[in-house]
Amino acid sequence: MGDRFAINEANFAGRLHPSQRRRVLENVPIGLFLFGAGVYVLTLQSRVLVDAYREHMKSVEKVWFSFLPVLVLVFGGLWIAARRLLEAWMGRVVTVTGPVQRRMYNKVTPASQRLALIKGASSYSVKIGDKWYNADRTLYNLAVPGRINTGFVTPWTKRLMNVVPRNS
Repeated sequence: MGDRFAINEANFAGRLHPSQRRRVLENVPIGLFLFGAGVYVLTLQSRVLVDAYREHMKSVEKVWFSFLPVLVLVFGGLWIAARRLLEAWMGRVVTVTGPVQRRMYNKVTPASQRLALIKGASSYSVKIGDKWYNADRTLYNLAVPGRINTGFVTPWTKRLMNVVPRNS
């Protein structure tokens, strides 16, 4: 994940380190896919839908209501992708300071045991101050429980990017 000193220096200055931008952009392909699928259906299928509903339904509200699932796809995908793209472009982090608690969940069921051995099935959370954040294994290990730590989160999606013990 890059040089730890350079990452800490950038985060204390209120910026994302370039190696952290990829973590911010993790869900952008999903958002862009949803947005693209919604735009595709909206543009290529809209004439067919409008003509079909004109014949069967007289009211404009019913035609509008038929586009609601497609509009949810478009705006949901835009919401998922645009917030993360803007956060990566702006490159800001917000400082959160407080005592740390950690918790790990093992999501292994008998049906997923084989996959758990291959992929790993643990989910990590770190509480800094009074708010819980999802974390990966690296951030989970960086957070020192019982001590005051400084966490760096993205301003809009509240994604935990870095954890530094208070006296370092």
